[in-house]
Amino acid sequence: MHELLAGAARFLCPATFQGRLWDLGAFPAVTDSRARGDRVQGELYALDEAQRETLLDTLDRYEGDAFERAEREVVTEDGARETAYLYLFLGSTRGARRIASGDYVADATRAATAARRD
Repeated sequence: MHELLAGAARFLCPATFQGRLWDLGAFPAVTDSRARGDRVQGELYALDEAQRETLLDTLDRYEGDAFERAEREVVTEDGARETAYLYLFLGSTRGARRIASGDYVADATRAATAARRD
């Protein structure tokens, strides 16, 4: 994903979204949630205006039919509220493992560390 953003987007800061994070095996997925404690960790990027539509089309194709681009409120690390695009999973999460921490990178790191110990 980061390769697609290179040159067309600028990293701003970490941000969270009120939702749930799922481990689908090959990739993570987010879904909306109304529970106040459900937060997903992510990154906020500013898109280059000249490349905005092309980049969004490319990201839509990358994510595929199982995901829908949606605008949601995110909260930055300094507490600012922004509207951002994110991709919501449209499929079933039945049988998927929920990542309660909302942090995919930390969860994957913990899993890799545990696998090395075994």
